[in-house]
Amino acid sequence: MIELNNQQLFCIKGGASLTSSMLNALVRTVSTLFSIGQAVGSALRRAVSKNYC
Repeated sequence: MIELNNQQLFCIKGGASLTSSMLNALVRTVSTLFSIGQAVGSALRRAVSKNYC
C-alpha cells in the first residue's frame, strides 16, 4: 500500500458531485411542492366559485 503525504491527500478528488440520494431528494422535493401547489390552486378555485362540494 502506498502512503501519501498531506499535500497528496489534499489533491484527491473522488466520487460524483451529484449522487443518487441527492437526485432522489430533489425529485421528491419538487413533487411535494407540485402537490402543494395543486392543493392550494384547487382550494382557491373552489373558494372563488363558491363550490365547496
